Amino acid sequence: MAQGIIKKFGSALGWEDENSTGDEGGERSGPVLLTRPQFKLALFTPREFSDLKDIADALLNKSGVVISFEKVDTNLRRRIIDYMNGAGYAVGAHVEKITEQSVIYTPENAVIENERPVTVRNKKWF
Repeated sequence: MAQGIIKKFGSALGWEDENSTGDEGGERSGPVLLTRPQFKLALFTPREFSDLKDIADALLNKSGVVISFEKVDTNLRRRIIDYMNGAGYAVGAHVEKITEQSVIYTPENAVIENERPVTVRNKKWF
């Protein structure tokens, strides 16, 4: 009984049962080992278009990617967003604007929860 509760709680947190045998029906005796999946988040501040290869590779390797546009002009920002949207589409990633100067790309298995909507007034994205 207690292990069933532990398993359900761990499952709700995204943890996996390493002792799983594939049997959904029976209770097990003994301790249950729950592990949390690894999630990496990388921060990039590109300066030129050639920096995108490393950023796209991180996303393709299932890491979350935060891109800061502090060091680029508007035209390069647009090219970066177009390129990364293509890479993100290829892996089923989600994209979310964090601030006027940054966005986050996450793999399809990650969830972004935004407790309050981002409101930007009197500023253009590009």
